[in-house]
Amino acid sequence: MRKSVIVIHDQKRKAIHFTGTKLQGEDVWFPYECKSETLFSIVEKLMVLNKVANNVTNIQHVRRCGVSEDFQVVYNAVA
Repeated sequence: MRKSVIVIHDQKRKAIHFTGTKLQGEDVWFPYECKSETLFSIVEKLMVLNKVANNVTNIQHVRRCGVSEDFQVVYNAVA
């Protein structure tokens, strides 16, 4: 079943925050270091490793607010 979640990407901090799913936590930010990986692959890897998604199907830019950008992530949820 396809679901979606908004992900906040802070390029300055090099970190990602999920606004829903069990990855949300209490203001949990996931740092990343790899410059060669895309945002798509970073988000997909986090969601698959944490058994939230089987895979990510689409990421769309929603808005920019200062240094942060919001993206809508569509994914196939783990049953």
